[in-house]
Amino acid sequence: MIIKIICPICRAGNELSEPLTTCRRCREDLSLLYRVKAYSYKARLYALQEYVEKEVHAARHWARIAQGLDKSV
Repeated sequence: MIIKIICPICRAGNELSEPLTTCRRCREDLSLLYRVKAYSYKARLYALQEYVEKEVHAARHWARIAQGLDKSV
């Protein structure tokens, strides 16, 4: 999965994937940011799945988790 992340050190835009998780400009390790962003996307998918299955409470739960993860990145 390719995830766009701005480096907090040098502010460079990066398109990261699993094997490549370092900043293209300053070579800072961005693997933790990549993982948090990936978990956020996964939580969004779970929320959508729960909405499709008409499980509103579970969908809200996953949406809150995704929102919390997005705020941390």
